[in-house]
Order: sequence, then C-alpha cells, then structure tokens
Amino acid sequence: MFAATDGRNTHKGAIFCLGLFCVAVGRQKERGESFDAAGCGDFIAKTCAGMCKRELENVKHPFTHGEKVFARYGASGARGLAENGFDVVIKDFLPTAEKVFNEATDFDAAKTRLLAYIVSKTDDVNVLYRADANTLKSAQTLCGDLYRNFDMQKAKQTEKWFIEKNVSCGGSADLLSLTLFLIDLKNSNAL
Repeated sequence: MFAATDGRNTHKGAIFCLGLFCVAVGRQKERGESFDAAGCGDFIAKTCAGMCKRELENVKHPFTHGEKVFARYGASGARGLAENGFDVVIKDFLPTAEKVFNEATDFDAAKTRLLAYIVSKTDDVNVLYRADANTLKSAQTLCGDLYRNFDMQKAKQTEKWFIEKNVSCGGSADLLSLTLFLIDLKNSNAL
C-alpha cells in the first residue's frame, strides 16, 4: 500500500475498521444470526483484546502514524477503538446519524454534518500526526459548533480552516465510513 500511495498512510484505518466488521458480520451470518452492531462490537473487542499493549506500548522505534502518535500523545487510534468494540460508533455515532438523517432534506449535507459531529468527538490520530494536540482541540471545537449550528456556508468556512492548517481528519472520515456501512447493513435485508 505504501508503494502505491508514495509512502502515504492512505485508507489503512478504514480498511482495518471495515475489515474487522466484515469478519464479525460474516461470523453472525455463518451462525444464522441477524445483523447486530453491538454483537459485532463485542466480538471485535474480544478478538482485539490487548492489541494496544502488544502493538503500541513497547514499540522502541515507532514507524506508523499510529505508533508515532501513541508514543507522543498516548492516543490509541483505531487499535483502541477496536479494543473497545467501537463502542463510540455503536452507542453514539449510529444514534446521532439516525437523528441527523431523519432531520435532513439533503443527504450530502447530512453526511457533512455527521462528519462534523464525529470530528468533535474523536481524538483523530491523523490530526495529531500532522499537527498537534492544540490543533486537534481547535478542530473538535470548530466541528462541534458546525454540528450544532449547521449550514453549508459554515461547512465551507470550516473546510477552508482545515485546508489552511493542512490538516485532514482521516481517522474521523474512516469512522464516518464505518458508521454509514453499519447503517446500510442495518437497513439491508441481505443479512
């Protein structure tokens, strides 16, 4: 992947998160169970128990973005979310998504609003890697305000701030993708 993206950490978090849920959903299907996001989260938490300790705590020469951010800030990123069974996604982001989509008339604007909410609640490893803890706090505050007082003009102003800071909320975008994936699974009759 690094060769294809010129050494950039593109989509690793999304592949990791979505991959874990695909395994968990496949397990439910194999057992003849209906899709249950919380059940998937429980399975993922058990499967990934101890991951942060094994993969982050004793790294002597951090290589990945996640390892470097953990060494500097203690933020465990996707690994920590997996150890917790993506609890925040299941118990917070999914219900918030339902609320946002029920209130929306524009699906794209609703996704933008939901992303703002996710950014406001996430210690985004990508932001910490590209900037610092103060920039992350500013991003969370800015996006929390955008979520509460949403309009597309304000969203464009927020986007401009991120561009000026050269900051991308890649981890939050991964969690948006995961949230949308879980909504689709929940609404699908395929499982």
